Amino acid sequence: YKGASINVWGNLDLDNVNDNAGEFNEIDLTLDYTHTIKEFSVSGGMIYYDFPNTDFRSTLELYVAAGVDILLQPCLTVYFDVDQAQGFYGTLGLSHSFDLPDSESVSWSLDLATSIGLGSSQYVDFYFGVHNAAFTDFYAEGSLPITIFDQLTISPYVGVAMVLDNALRSQMDESDNFLVGAVLSWSI
Repeated sequence: YKGASINVWGNLDLDNVNDNAGEFNEIDLTLDYTHTIKEFSVSGGMIYYDFPNTDFRSTLELYVAAGVDILLQPCLTVYFDVDQAQGFYGTLGLSHSFDLPDSESVSWSLDLATSIGLGSSQYVDFYFGVHNAAFTDFYAEGSLPITIFDQLTISPYVGVAMVLDNALRSQMDESDNFLVGAVLSWSI
């Protein structure tokens, strides 16, 4: 509403690698405000992370983001965990959207995005057990948002996430992950 939004995101474990198949292992609640002037946008907000069915404790992050609506739409986002990690994490992302032919009631596009992340020593220590600032991750995604009657959007996506730093990779069972999913959103 007028730049403000509330988002709920959850991760349902579909395999039994962590002995919790069919259970949620992360639920995030995001409060965001975004202001746009011409091709520039600035966002700020908070994210509350809950990790049900895991040994992780809930935590809270504050964030700010700045982006420019030009070729490749660069965006810089900085998060600060004010609770458990008490550290910074930042991402630099690039994205591009290709409009596809619309009909009267349906519009859609092909969206491509990539980002690279950097974590402070406190952040990296909390999440990976290594006390060094590091380039933590690389992510690439393709999605196909389909909007019906300007309100309902279904966005199937595929992505790949990779841990970049060798010291961090050595702390993980799986440092590269292939993701498949869908996002459902309703706008008022």
